[in-house]
Amino acid sequence: MLILGLFWSKDISPKKSKYHVVIYVNLDLEEFFKKTNKEEYEIFKSLFAQEKEKFAVIKISGALLEEHEDLIAEDIAYLNKLGLYPIIVHGAGSSLDKKLASSTKINGLRVTKKEDIPIIIQTFSEIASSLCSKINSFGGKSALVEGVFECEKIQGVGEVGEIKNTFSEKIIGCVQSHSSPIISPIGNFGEDKLNINADSAAKGICKVIKPKKFILLTSTGGILDASGNLVNFLNLSSENAFSDLSGGMLVKAKEAKAVLESVPDMEVVITSPQNLLYELFTIKGKGTILKNHVLCWENNLNNLNKATVKDVIEHSFGKKLVDNYFDSDIVDVLYEKNLDGLAVIIKQGNFFYLDKFAVKKHAQGKGIGKSIWLELVKKYPSFTWRASQINPVNSFYTKHCDGLIKKGKWNIYWKGLNHEDVLSVAESISQKKSSFKEVSL
Repeated sequence: MLILGLFWSKDISPKKSKYHVVIYVNLDLEEFFKKTNKEEYEIFKSLFAQEKEKFAVIKISGALLEEHEDLIAEDIAYLNKLGLYPIIVHGAGSSLDKKLASSTKINGLRVTKKEDIPIIIQTFSEIASSLCSKINSFGGKSALVEGVFECEKIQGVGEVGEIKNTFSEKIIGCVQSHSSPIISPIGNFGEDKLNINADSAAKGICKVIKPKKFILLTSTGGILDASGNLVNFLNLSSENAFSDLSGGMLVKAKEAKAVLESVPDMEVVITSPQNLLYELFTIKGKGTILKNHVLCWENNLNNLNKATVKDVIEHSFGKKLVDNYFDSDIVDVLYEKNLDGLAVIIKQGNFFYLDKFAVKKHAQGKGIGKSIWLELVKKYPSFTWRASQINPVNSFYTKHCDGLIKKGKWNIYWKGLNHEDVLSVAESISQKKSSFKEVSL
């Protein structure tokens, strides 16, 4: 959304305002990223370029590949052209349901007979080869990687494997040779081959690779609440994270929590094939992001390490705080347990004011800001804040505020307040002295 003029509010109709609200829509993804969300696109592109083998593991069901193979292949090829090589793990459930029509499932695992294994291997090979060929035809680069898993048999389901070792060398080597590895869920058991659940195979890879993102492509496009609405973000450490989920959605969320407990810094993303790139390169995304951030509140500054808090703020903003910053009227601090991010609330007249919203640079793009924001608005449904008009986070603020006033060099935002209240404090907020020294870090 592009805002023109000095004043804009989500609950003001453009017809009733003398200012203009222009909605910019461009269906070409690359142009959308470059023009509408250029800052977000560049932030995530830069983040993903670090440690390329740790970019992402993407798990794709066989059914989705049947329906959307071209779309998925084109998006992976697009990522390849950016120098990003996601690790692909695919399933084959729908194809095997047809080829092994008499097979049954126990707790989601296909009961596999010895004579089924050649059929399963052939089916996986056909699916992997087809996807590999499609990615390469769109100008990307991918390669099949085999012999990744060492397994033991799971009792009671036949030739089905539980992963004991995941060999990362072949996977990392493939990425370092600038190809996306495509991996079928087949494991070695001595001289034999075992069928592996595709979700388990993907999780096994996540545990050894420790990617920034574990992406699950689904037909629902994310986690849905009890009313069928998409949940954009879930911090799974929150006490009510699972309260509005049931059935398969509850299972997915609990499985994600288990994976995140093994790889704490990873982000689990559930989205649709149509929205994969949006989810990767925009802050809001179009799917569900799941994290396991532990957040803490503190209203007594004496219980906090002020030097560490100061470090978080200064490294996030790239500026040095004034010496007496902690003498201000701070009423609350919300922080991530490792102090990779925090929010500072002070009193501004009769209103609460978000004085600092900071995430350390090495932790940006990991969902910490979203977790802090969601927890913040639960306790403080009404508050104001300001940001420089060139602040790269303004696109996030614009999406999450109730309105904004442009005053001098500042955007003054609010949430949960009426316009009159905001106007009454806007002048004092715009004139508020900077809490940073003029010298940057």
